[in-house]
Amino acid sequence: SALCTFLVLTFSPLPFSWRFASIFILNICELTLAVFALSVPLVAYRYLNIRRRINRRLTHEELLRVIMPYWSLDFLILTLRRGLALLGTIYFFLHLKHVIYFLNPRNYDLFFWNMDRAIHGGIQPNIFLMSSFGDNPDLSILIDWLYLKYFDYKLLISFFFLLEIKGRILTDRFFLAYVLLWTLGGLMYLPFPTDGPCYAILHKAEPFNAVPNDLPTFQRKHLFSFPVTEDIPKKYQTTFEQSKIWTAKVLQEELWQSRQRFLFDKVVPYGFYGIAAMPSLHVAAVVLLAIFLTSANGIIGAFAWIYAGSIAFGSVFLQWHYAVDGYIGACLALVTVWLSKRLIKPTPP
Repeated sequence: SALCTFLVLTFSPLPFSWRFASIFILNICELTLAVFALSVPLVAYRYLNIRRRINRRLTHEELLRVIMPYWSLDFLILTLRRGLALLGTIYFFLHLKHVIYFLNPRNYDLFFWNMDRAIHGGIQPNIFLMSSFGDNPDLSILIDWLYLKYFDYKLLISFFFLLEIKGRILTDRFFLAYVLLWTLGGLMYLPFPTDGPCYAILHKAEPFNAVPNDLPTFQRKHLFSFPVTEDIPKKYQTTFEQSKIWTAKVLQEELWQSRQRFLFDKVVPYGFYGIAAMPSLHVAAVVLLAIFLTSANGIIGAFAWIYAGSIAFGSVFLQWHYAVDGYIGACLALVTVWLSKRLIKPTPP
């Protein structure tokens, strides 16, 4: 966080926002209160289950074991620390995405576009998926919805681990891996800046109806030379324009306009959510969650892997990412999980 703050304030016109900092602090407090509120039914369930099993009133010592670790100063401080790590990493990560252009103004979209085509036997995954499935409205709407629900899903699983339902060791490993993933993933944006295929399409086709007609021409075009300017298949372009992925296209356009205002007019970006594609931290995060949920419960883990597969498919189909972005994101998740297991070991009895 300190490194990212230094990079933001030193290499970009993005100011430190006390308004967003206050929202960040409020979010930590809300998260902590939510954890303790959710602990109430959990403790009640434990109490009733033990009471039914032993068929008598619990002693004071037994009652303490039921309510622990939740209603203690130690758990309160630990939850605040975890909330700081959880939200702080994301908060500064979003700022970091706006520093990329100032630290490294190059662009590698053409490189990854060609790499995708090379490793898939001459087939470009973005073109293949959009051309094959983009005219299926049911699938398009479903994938668009599932991709958006990623944020709610990530928060829900975070509460699962904040409550330490499967023990402290697994929870500590989860949060260490989570912080490492967003920190290392954010820093990986810097050496290979890419914006993603949806913005390559924007350069050639300008398919978004949300662009006001009176905007200056330079704001409609990309800052770099993109790969799909000459050989973009007409079916790919047309299917993308007509596909029922409304949420993805609206967000892509909003992010694009936000960056243009930031770079050219020095307007503070809304929400600080910038553009960066390589690696795909959407894919990295759901893979990480699937690994830890599988460790907690095999059945829940199976559903988590199905959702991870839908996000990996959606990241390419919705034109947010190149396929290789997801492959590297998944590898990053595996590395951070391995590191968390190496660094946090069970305490000897």
